[in-house]
Amino acid sequence: MTVPRFVVCGVPRCGTTSLYRYLEQHPQVDVGRLKESNFLSWPGAEEATRAMPWVKFPVSSFREYQELFGGEDGGVPGDVSPSCFHSPASIERIRTFVP
Repeated sequence: MTVPRFVVCGVPRCGTTSLYRYLEQHPQVDVGRLKESNFLSWPGAEEATRAMPWVKFPVSSFREYQELFGGEDGGVPGDVSPSCFHSPASIERIRTFVP
């Protein structure tokens, strides 16, 4: 299992979905099976849901997060989770989980 080597942050309606789709087509990039895992954004789904009720938090453990990456193509893994932009916890979580 692996972790991303880059993280794409953004704001709503700024083109992160288009960027995800472009990167998804690149043979040397692995953006994972899920855009917006939001794992790096908040330390817990309950706190996150209070702060950003419109955002979904489908990944709750580090193991689940690792399982999103490491596809068979061996591309450079990357996470596209725009919610990292607004989260005060994301910098520390990125430092901890994606050193």
